[in-house]
Amino acid sequence: MGVGHLLRLPGHLPEVAAVGPPLTPDRLVSYGDALPEGPDHERELLEELSIVRVPALDVHRDARAAAEEALAAAESAADAFVLHFDVDVLRFADMPIADVPDSGGEPIGLSLH
Repeated sequence: MGVGHLLRLPGHLPEVAAVGPPLTPDRLVSYGDALPEGPDHERELLEELSIVRVPALDVHRDARAAAEEALAAAESAADAFVLHFDVDVLRFADMPIADVPDSGGEPIGLSLH
């Protein structure tokens, strides 16, 4: 995860981390991710670092409320924050470079709409 470099997690590349001041977990909101239920390294790391998470399912249910939750978390964290947009949260049909398969059933990835 690219943000891991900015958070300066173990294994980060110093040349990537040096692009600005260190990003701290309290200045980060994971918005729209479609992490699977059950064991998942990325979700476990978000929980371990106490990073606010607004999952894709919440965005599908009520996009406005999910955006307000993310914005409130970002605003309460600091004067400035980083917005990292990972195309992997988008539906493959909307963004063919995304990594969310959406194979039948309820859509997992977010639409461009």
